[in-house]
Amino acid sequence: MHRAHDLLLESQWSGASLKAMVERELEPYQRDGGPKITIKGPDVLLPPQCTSILAMTLHELATNAVKYGALSQNTGQLGVSWKTGRGNRLLLVWEERGAPAVPVAPKTTGGFGSQLIDKGIRHNLGGETKVDFRPGGLYVELNVPLTPSNEPRAKPAPAPVA
Repeated sequence: MHRAHDLLLESQWSGASLKAMVERELEPYQRDGGPKITIKGPDVLLPPQCTSILAMTLHELATNAVKYGALSQNTGQLGVSWKTGRGNRLLLVWEERGAPAVPVAPKTTGGFGSQLIDKGIRHNLGGETKVDFRPGGLYVELNVPLTPSNEPRAKPAPAPVA
């Protein structure tokens, strides 16, 4: 994730290239004879907050892929692609193939990483997430606005005091 902060510092905190961010986040996992990683999409300038949240999300996805998914296998494949659409929105897809079989069904509520990703995308950016544990590997869609919404985001209810 420090790689994304380097991009923001280089731009004097005005934003960062999505392509450069994805490439930098996945660079440590690109090696000869290792998993095949494909990165595809138009160059998009991300606002600073979006850069930080997406970098954290990609870091979490990559960490889990190295531990349990496609990046844990030399024959694994990872595709990260994106496009922009109506309403100045970004649709980013993370798709693993050739991952080892999951020995137990994933938690329906998600672990810490899944909750961190969902809350970061949904609450901090006003976006949406879709996570699918497919037989060949994890599939994730992130749909986020590239411009801040003028509407205030719903704040969670305060925790009851015990």
